[in-house]
Amino acid sequence: MPPIKQVNFHQAGKRHFNDAELLHGHARNAAAGQLYGFAAECGIKSLLVWNGYPTDPTTGDIDEKKKPKKFKKHIHELVQNINMLHAELSGRGAAKYLAMIPSINDFSDWHTKHRYYIDSALPSSLIKWRNASREIMEMLEQAMLDRGAR
Repeated sequence: MPPIKQVNFHQAGKRHFNDAELLHGHARNAAAGQLYGFAAECGIKSLLVWNGYPTDPTTGDIDEKKKPKKFKKHIHELVQNINMLHAELSGRGAAKYLAMIPSINDFSDWHTKHRYYIDSALPSSLIKWRNASREIMEMLEQAMLDRGAR
C-alpha cells in the first residue's frame, strides 16, 4: 500500500505566496510570477475543499473520480471557468469569499509555460498577479477565521 500523501492547499498557497514575495523583493520576477499563480491556484482549491468539494481519500487532492476535471487546473484555466467556479461555490455558501477576490481575472494571462520563456517575452503582469494573489491569501485568512467561528 503506497503511503498517504498529505495535501494541504492552504499551507501550500501561503508557502508559494511567501516565496514569491521573497523572490519579488530580490527582482527575481519571472519565478515570483509563477509562484503568485501557484499560490492563487492553491487558494481557490483550498476554498473548494473547505466548502465540501470532494477530495481523493488517498491524496487529499480534488477527487476527479467524483467530479469532472473542471477544477484540476492551473489558475489561468480556473479563471477561464470563473462562472463555473461561482456556480459551484455559491451553492455551497462561499459566494462571500469569491466577492473578496475581484482581481482573480488578472490571472487570465498567466501560464505555466512562462517558466520556459526568456524574460523579455513574459507578460508585464507581475504587479497584477501579486495583487490578485494577495487578495486570495487575505480571503483565505478570513475564511479560516470564519471556519474557526463555526
